[in-house]
Amino acid sequence: MAASISLSSLFDDVPVGLGHLEYAEPYTYDTYLKMPFNAGVNGFYLLVGLYWLRQANKQTMNKNFFTLMSTMSIIYACVQFMRITRQTRFWGIMDQWVTLPFFGLVIAWSWSVIAHHRARQLSPLFICLILFLSVASYLLVIVSPLGFACVGCCYRMLLMTPRSSFRSVLRPFILALLACTGFVMLKLCDHFLARHFWIFREVTGHFWSKICDGLQIHFVMRFFQQFNHAFKGTRKLE
Repeated sequence: MAASISLSSLFDDVPVGLGHLEYAEPYTYDTYLKMPFNAGVNGFYLLVGLYWLRQANKQTMNKNFFTLMSTMSIIYACVQFMRITRQTRFWGIMDQWVTLPFFGLVIAWSWSVIAHHRARQLSPLFICLILFLSVASYLLVIVSPLGFACVGCCYRMLLMTPRSSFRSVLRPFILALLACTGFVMLKLCDHFLARHFWIFREVTGHFWSKICDGLQIHFVMRFFQQFNHAFKGTRKLE
């Protein structure tokens, strides 16, 4: 559905960064990859997704959330790779669109864990509603050119508050927060870093921002894994 809507004229006025001016990495028009490092870094999302897809089978709680997040990481790797190599509006819009369900999934996952901790169960319909709203929120880009950025900021604000008192989950939470910060700062400073530091002229800030983004996904799932272990520990003590 998202793909068919992206192909329509609905998003014709939505700003999408394309072409060599968008990235600091040297851009080669006559090659398939266009930017080898920015294209190749999507393999990291793929590895993270495959790793946690395997780990999902070992989970006794929230197995479906682990599976879904892992699958989304694999899908995002493919979409982002196509955006870099094709440089078309369609893949640019799809790249932005598939980002938002990650935020919705983490919010739904957090609420589900809290409900489980309180011996309750979150309705599957409510979880679907959260995911639907996270996808539908992309439509705000029609209202304002800053719509996507505003939605992303709002989601990050919701995710920046720890939802657990278990001390064992603080480490992955802090690492996920640092990875999120690195992702934002390195992406925003892509051209600045390339201009002022030679080390960022080939392997640019955009490349390292994607490494941080992949680590963010990894540590978020590590956070929930540690939470599961901590929760099981408290249940045994009871």
